[in-house]
Amino acid sequence: MMELLLRDSLASAGPTAAPLVVTSAGTYAYPDVPAHPSVIQVLAERGVDASGWRSATLDAATVRAADLVVTAAAEQRRDVVALAGPGAAAKTFTLLDLAAWLEAAPPPGEGPREGPGAAVNALLSRAADGRKRSGVAAHERDLPDPMGRSMRQFRLCRRRVEAALVPFVETLAGVSPGATRGRRG
Repeated sequence: MMELLLRDSLASAGPTAAPLVVTSAGTYAYPDVPAHPSVIQVLAERGVDASGWRSATLDAATVRAADLVVTAAAEQRRDVVALAGPGAAAKTFTLLDLAAWLEAAPPPGEGPREGPGAAVNALLSRAADGRKRSGVAAHERDLPDPMGRSMRQFRLCRRRVEAALVPFVETLAGVSPGATRGRRG
């Protein structure tokens, strides 16, 4: 869900968003499994097509090659660091922690970034600054896992992901805080 919502949010942010490669893989996922029908439904309600999405299993090489790794839960973050080594810790965040720290940081500068590397570096810098300013250690807040629960819980999870992606996308797009809010219904 997070991968597809991030892709959609970056596309909606317009031409100032850095051209990033966005992928997802699960720490315990079976490869090539389609999205859960409830995920497909709640994303379709937002105009996001998940029908062709397939799962992938995370490996150490993928983590090492990534500029940024975002997880849904603290346990997954710990698994990523255990898989790829301590060097992965500085670039691996839970989505809700990353969003909170970006919200606590000063606003990003306006205008397009000089490529995806610069955009991700700006995001990591803002997250580190926000972490210091917030005075809050890693809460490692988890997204609620809706699997096995009602459609209401899937929708709640989607809304939490959408809200958490706002400061993330604003930083990557180099736009003022609030500029991307309210673009979707």
